[in-house]
Amino acid sequence: LLYHLGPDFGTKGLHCIKWDWKDFNEYRFYDGEWIDDWPDDIEFVVDGKPLDDLILGGLHWLLYSEGMRQIFEQEKVPGVQFLPVKVLYAKTGNYIGPYWTPNIMLNASSIKVGFDSGYEFFRQSTGTFILDRLKRLLEKAKVTRGIYFNPVPMKLLGLDNSKE
Repeated sequence: LLYHLGPDFGTKGLHCIKWDWKDFNEYRFYDGEWIDDWPDDIEFVVDGKPLDDLILGGLHWLLYSEGMRQIFEQEKVPGVQFLPVKVLYAKTGNYIGPYWTPNIMLNASSIKVGFDSGYEFFRQSTGTFILDRLKRLLEKAKVTRGIYFNPVPMKLLGLDNSKE
């Protein structure tokens, strides 16, 4: 029904080993505001098994593949701005991607508030949450490499979990 979306640390997929944020303040991702002054050349250097659809670029940085971004845009998911980043694969010295970092403007005061508001994709504190419909679309499009969908317990949503 509702999932916490994050990197799958068990896959030994891509991981960030170096970055250059061009002095961008990553805490701006929590303002819930459109970012107009995005630097063109923010870069992450990654290592590991290539071609994940989600890369953890740092505590406040999730990097989404082009395929993921396309699903969000096709579905017109509100409250998210995709900002381009460069991703350099350390083993080859070549850029891979394109990759994007989401600026999630729907910030919920709690997981339950986000869920009750009908948001399909939202942030609560530093967590990113996604509803089942959007998760299934990502799975159908096969753009879930490197992603772990952790189900949110129904108790947190104030729903009966006796059928879990």
